[in-house]
Amino acid sequence: MRFFERFTTVTKVLIAGAALASVLTACKRGSDDQDIQASGLAMIHASPDAQALDFVVDNTRANQKDFKLDSAIQYLAAYPGNRRLGVTAKGSSTFLTQNYYNLTPGKFYSAFVIGKAASLDLLVMEDKLVAPASGKARVRFLNLSPDAAALDLTINGREGKLATARAFKEYTEFADIEPGEGLTLVVTESANPQVTASRTTVSLSAGKVYTIWARGLKSATDNTRLGIGVMLNSNQ
Repeated sequence: MRFFERFTTVTKVLIAGAALASVLTACKRGSDDQDIQASGLAMIHASPDAQALDFVVDNTRANQKDFKLDSAIQYLAAYPGNRRLGVTAKGSSTFLTQNYYNLTPGKFYSAFVIGKAASLDLLVMEDKLVAPASGKARVRFLNLSPDAAALDLTINGREGKLATARAFKEYTEFADIEPGEGLTLVVTESANPQVTASRTTVSLSAGKVYTIWARGLKSATDNTRLGIGVMLNSNQ
């Protein structure tokens, strides 16, 4: 059986939304066209050595373009309830990892593809998209580097840490910070505070909500080396 006969196109189950309010617009489901409130689902490829993948929700491929390292699919509307989430190699119908997750109507979630290619996994979390306080930005941090030690996150030139001693798959909750333009994000090992990775010219704007993550391999020297990813979750 060919791939496209098993995994239907994205439009049948997932509905792209341009803004958060439209993502959760009621969907019609079933023969009686009953309106239901959707869940919002974002998908991020953070596996350092996995090649292009397809992200699948139930039997539907969510990505319409190549889904590779650092690819981020912004929130799509998904039917709530117990949903099967998983990934396959691009163009394949064989799951490399999959599991069932309960999606609550009206809530937002991020699904990160993590781990090395030989042992892919999903990290699925609820995104509590509370608006920042007036004049603030709001961020959270995840350590998604499989071979890194516990990591800290700082902004160069600022006192204090945005995250402290986060091991692989650990993360912080969203928290308000001072916004800024042209910032340099710095990741260091908690036990060895030398710069492990940095990202320059980052804008964290007032009124917006972001996810920041460490990705890649500490042991690598190519484009899979340890780096920093940033995604805009919400423009309140």
